[in-house]
This record gives sequence, C-alpha cells and structure tokens, in this order.
Amino acid sequence: MDISQLSDDEFHALRNIMYEASGVKLLVTKKPLVISRLRKRLKELEIDNFKDYLEMIDKPHSKEMEIFINAITTNETFFYRHPEHFYFLTKTIFPSLLEREETSGKPELKVWSAGCSTGEEPYSVAIACKEFFKNHPQWNIIIYAADINSAVLDFCRKGVYSERSVERMPQYLRKQYFDVVETDTSYKGQQFYLHRDIVHSVKFLQHNLLTTFPIGNFDIIFLRNVMIYFDRASKQKVVSLIERNLIQGGYFFTSMAESLHDIRSHLRFVYTGIYQKE
Repeated sequence: MDISQLSDDEFHALRNIMYEASGVKLLVTKKPLVISRLRKRLKELEIDNFKDYLEMIDKPHSKEMEIFINAITTNETFFYRHPEHFYFLTKTIFPSLLEREETSGKPELKVWSAGCSTGEEPYSVAIACKEFFKNHPQWNIIIYAADINSAVLDFCRKGVYSERSVERMPQYLRKQYFDVVETDTSYKGQQFYLHRDIVHSVKFLQHNLLTTFPIGNFDIIFLRNVMIYFDRASKQKVVSLIERNLIQGGYFFTSMAESLHDIRSHLRFVYTGIYQKE
C-alpha cells in the first residue's frame, strides 16, 4: 500500500476543503507536511489512496472532517510566549482595571484565548491574573479558551506539559505553579503538572474562528500566531467577528509578527501586537 503519492489536483482539493472549513490557507510548500500528517490516518482507515480519502471528508456532515482538521492544524507554543505582552498586561491593563472598578464597582475580568492551541497561552494568562490579583480577592476572573482542534483541547484539560513548554517562563513562577514528575526512560526529560486551581480556572471550548463565538463582552482577547495562516479575506472575517466580542476599550492581542494594517476595524494600534477597541 503506497500512500505517499498525493497528486497536485488532490492537494488542491484538500487545500480548498481546509480553507472552506477553517479559513486556513495551506501553502503549496506544505504538501509534504500534509502527506506526512495524513499518512498514519489513511493506514488506520485502510485506505491506500488520497482520492478515496477526499471522497470521505467531502461528504456532507462527514465525521472525518474533524479528524482531518485536527491532523493538519499546527500547534506550536509555550508558556509566557511574547513576554512583552505579559509585561503590558501587568503594568498597564490590570492597573487600569483596578481604576475602572473604582467607578464601575464591578470587579470582574473576562479573557478569551481564541486560538489556544495546547493551552500554554490561557494558562499563562491565568497565572498572570493569579499573581496580580492575589491581593484583590473580590475580583472575579473568567478565562475562556477555544480552538478548532478538538484533540488539543483534551490535551489542555490535563494540564501536563513537557520541559520544553515551560523552559522560557520565569523560573519562580514555574516552581510556584508546577509539580515536577520524573519520567521513566521511555520519555525524555521531566513532566510538569500544572496546579489544579489554575487548570480549573480556564474553560475550554471547541470553536471555529469563522463562526460567532457564543460568549461576549470580553475585556481582553488573545489571537496570537493564528492569523499568519489566513489570507486577507479570512483574516478580515475573523477580526470582524472577534471585534464584536470585545467591549469598548477592550484589548486585542495578536503576535509580535502580525498586524492589522490591511484590515478594516475599530481597533487602534497600542503596542506591537496589541490593539484597543475604540
């Protein structure tokens, strides 16, 4: 059974299906990656060609579609990625929320990690909130995290990470919020178990960014290192939908390498990768 052959027409069809389903635009250079990630699945299904697999996922309400998306989506992240953003959170945004409480009388913060991948981002936010608001116990911190990939959401809920995931976060926070477990010889390095109070503070949901998120009025929304996979049309749709979920004056975080210069919105640039809704 040779499933290493993916014709250009078949790859084009897979690209179109992925784009329509998720907004992700697969580059032509990603063809070897697609073959690599789907090879195991085709073997499991005992399918020996991509033509039959295409017919399977292209059927209306195909159950295989979710597995296909899970296989193709990239999940590469780590705790406290872009530390400049966490500095801005704790030195600018969080203090401004305390000032807002004095006038509004509402000690509540709502955050959404809109493309949470394997969970390092929302858990980093949860830790940052825990640290800043520890002297303000009256505050209600609500954190939602979502991703289109259902498999990574199962991973997130376990709260167990490799040494690579935590190596770039401040060491004192790593010691304070993780329990280290030595692994046997079948696994390299150590495993880091995130404390259960942090794990339980984040609510994980499956969500496609091309559709409306069912929860709104967020103070802060993160969508970092996701829009690099979108073309302009998908990016515009996603940002427009995200903006609706953000309160006036709320903050929208993209990655340090992303910008909204080509997108119509009511989001003004504040700092690299940070925008505020006007």
